Amino acid sequence: SATCTHRVYSRCMCSLSQHGIFDADGVVGTLLQALADRKGVALDAPQPVSLEAYREHQFDLLADALREHLDLEAIYKIMGIDGSAR
Repeated sequence: SATCTHRVYSRCMCSLSQHGIFDADGVVGTLLQALADRKGVALDAPQPVSLEAYREHQFDLLADALREHLDLEAIYKIMGIDGSAR
């Protein structure tokens, strides 16, 4: 189980410096369960989602936001790219 290793102002602080630690299977669930146990709250059963599907969805959301808020045709023109085929 996850444990907290540092105390800051009488509160627990968990720190992770390993790049990609949350990509490993079970890490997020274990951490959330440890925090929920510490706070005395119950977690609902998580719905399994593959990391790849989650990332793809997040990239789709980012692309939608960029299309909505940027003048992509002007950016393509500055870059010398024909954006009509996009």
